Amino acid sequence: MSQSIKKLEDEVGAPLFARGVHEVALTDAGRVLADYARRMVGLRDEANVSASARELIKIVRAFDWGRVQPRIARGRAQAAGVSQLRVVR
Repeated sequence: MSQSIKKLEDEVGAPLFARGVHEVALTDAGRVLADYARRMVGLRDEANVSASARELIKIVRAFDWGRVQPRIARGRAQAAGVSQLRVVR
């Protein structure tokens, strides 16, 4: 792990951790990088939800809307995180 951290510090051009005898703390650069990493993970999660929602919409579009109650489709869309559902015939 220490080699990976060293490589990352070399890429960033700054130390990411302040190392003491019995403690390790993030430097300012480490805090900035950690914030970006958290945001990137959040965006990845958001993209995964969006991809799941798109797949659900494809499945819902395949149903015969004359036989499927719209409230069922809305419930499934809400469960997938879709805020708006438009029926496409």
